[in-house]
Amino acid sequence: MNTIFVPTDLSSHADEALKYALELAKAMHANKLVYYHNNPQPIASEIPVIYVDDLELMNQEIKDKMTKDLHHLASATKIPEKSMEFEVLVTSTLASSSVSIVDNAHKHKAELIVMGTHGKTGFEKLVFGSVTSGVLEQSSVPVLAIPPHYHFRPVGKIAYASSLTYFTHEVNTILDFGKDLILQLEIIHVDFGLLSEKSIAHAKRMLEKLNDPRIKLTLMPAHVDQSLNENLKGYLAKTKPDWLVMFPAKREWYERLFLSSKTLELAMEFRKPMLIIQKKAD
Repeated sequence: MNTIFVPTDLSSHADEALKYALELAKAMHANKLVYYHNNPQPIASEIPVIYVDDLELMNQEIKDKMTKDLHHLASATKIPEKSMEFEVLVTSTLASSSVSIVDNAHKHKAELIVMGTHGKTGFEKLVFGSVTSGVLEQSSVPVLAIPPHYHFRPVGKIAYASSLTYFTHEVNTILDFGKDLILQLEIIHVDFGLLSEKSIAHAKRMLEKLNDPRIKLTLMPAHVDQSLNENLKGYLAKTKPDWLVMFPAKREWYERLFLSSKTLELAMEFRKPMLIIQKKAD
């Protein structure tokens, strides 16, 4: 892992996500962590409310505080000095926070964005409805969403909810991404009877070829009176994976559900990190 990008809205929930990101960066042997805040300039009738000098002073004060907090947490995480580069970035743009996060993660060639699911609006209101959901939908960089009060622990088991349609590419992507983390990968397909036997056979052949004892394929017959998310929630509650991985794509009905409000409900109730990786265009 080269660069992990960690946006913050300066809330306590974002601080928890930073703690997780530092532990993860250490576990994944990341070379660099970028800690980012966008402080948009207030505009009234197309006239800036804050003068440029005042805004620059405000941003410098924010950056100083972020730098102090970052180095304090890095020390607490026991990241060896000089083993990882840190960069603190504060910008003021007219773009939305989600756009500024995606743009700056791309500029810094980040391989992962780590951010919290909650922000300044408080514990009961998901930021997913605005900033985080915007990042999930726009980012070509994988996004790891961290729920409130979740502390880092070794990632023993990852669950991957799959339509099996782009199976080979997605399994290889997960294995490559989590090569320093994964002890077990369970691929879960909630079967509504709509997938061809050919696709299922292809998935089984691919796993036989990999011959990796860490990987398990579960074909779970769906309760047809329940939604896809309801089926998943019940299964995840029993198996208790450490992460849930999704590959959303707007063109498929199966993955479209993961960008709906029901996805946010699943993220909230799962209460574990959720890794979202956008599908590659064919």
